[in-house]
Amino acid sequence: MYQLKEFTCRPVPCLSLTLCCLGLVGLLLLSPPADGQSKAINPENIPAAQAPAAERELTLNQAIDLALEHNGELEVAKLDVQHFEALKAKARAQYLPKLTNNSDATYLTEREGVVLPRASLGVFPATGPIPAETIIIDQGAHLTYASRTYLNQPTLQLFATHAMNHSAKMDVETARLNVEDKSENTAIQVRQLYYQVLDAESQVRAAEEEVATFQKSDQEAGAEVREGSALPVKELVVLANLLQAESAALKTRNAERDDRLELNNVMGVPLNSRFRLVNLKAAELSVDALPTRDEAVRLAFAGQPEVLIAEKKVEKAKAEVRVAEDAFIPDLTISTHHSYQVGIALLVRNYGVFQGEFSYNLFNGGATRAQVRSQKSLLAEAQQNLANVRASTTVSIETAYDNVENAQLDLTAKQQAVLARGEGVRVADSSYAHGEILASERDMTHAQLAEAEVSEREAELNLSLARSQVKRVLGEIPR
Repeated sequence: MYQLKEFTCRPVPCLSLTLCCLGLVGLLLLSPPADGQSKAINPENIPAAQAPAAERELTLNQAIDLALEHNGELEVAKLDVQHFEALKAKARAQYLPKLTNNSDATYLTEREGVVLPRASLGVFPATGPIPAETIIIDQGAHLTYASRTYLNQPTLQLFATHAMNHSAKMDVETARLNVEDKSENTAIQVRQLYYQVLDAESQVRAAEEEVATFQKSDQEAGAEVREGSALPVKELVVLANLLQAESAALKTRNAERDDRLELNNVMGVPLNSRFRLVNLKAAELSVDALPTRDEAVRLAFAGQPEVLIAEKKVEKAKAEVRVAEDAFIPDLTISTHHSYQVGIALLVRNYGVFQGEFSYNLFNGGATRAQVRSQKSLLAEAQQNLANVRASTTVSIETAYDNVENAQLDLTAKQQAVLARGEGVRVADSSYAHGEILASERDMTHAQLAEAEVSEREAELNLSLARSQVKRVLGEIPR
């Protein structure tokens, strides 16, 4: 009986499990998808966020405008202006009287009664007993209510209030100048990155052309080795040059990508945005005639944000000195308050109070004088910082003008190099047409010309950037 049970019961679960698995597989194979479509991955179903962004044309001025509108650091600086404007409004409110209210409810568990018995103050022939009858003086109710409304107006404190408002005003103007300074720095940064991307694009094209030249040289060297007209070492040397050119081309492409990412970041646009930068023409690179160096120093002192910020800090330090000195002036506050009460003894329900409060600090251990000395030292520090900023601005102007002269001379040299390389290309093309040189040698001269043109373009951009630095030092947004 035991053996029969073992023989008949053990195969049954295995058979049932097999049939169930086969049935499930059949259902999966035969049943259509719920939407009647294939479950295979369709490229059209990929979310749009994964697709590369569409490429748009972008000029230099458009890039600067985008950065001035969306740059993250500029947004922080603008919020800083709002912060100091709110603090200025808070300081201005100190001029106005303060209106406050204080209300309370009180419950007394016990009261002490005041009773004047009859004749407790004496008996006189003319009047009789005083008081004539027993008098009970009311001590108020157990539950009392009181509401007091105060109006306080400082008077002598307004001297310090005026100085504090002037200090707050300097903070607001400093914050606004900081926005201008960051705007100019952002414009310069955009211009630098824009030029770097254009230069990188030219370098990528030149590098790819150089790679193509070395590939052709590699093919020619291989053919010469197979024909026995050259040693195998020549093919190895050409291959090494090819690999080095491919490595340089890869580095150039990566540098271009990094510059594009940084440009998108500075402009405040999504990092995956694709822009087709417009190649600047020579007319667009030129700017108006620059002022003389002495005139540039005068203009910079009048409009350069860093100089103006240093001047505002001096004004703020002077205001803080006045605030510290005004601590010697006593406080005089004129105030009035109206009171309403229910249940308080000996007081009418509504009454008013007028008062003047005079307060003067007779002795505080010399803390006030120490505060004055501290603020005066900060004033001297701000004045020295202003002198330092003016000196550094003068140095920056001299350096910027020197850079313009150097860039102009470098551009002239690069233009001459392009002319020389162009003549070399003409000679190489003629020699190749007469069978005097190989195709790789001709292509090498073309690659050298492309490299010279890239250098010339880079020199043009450097000259434009040097001129923009001059405008930046003068306190203008370079465009």
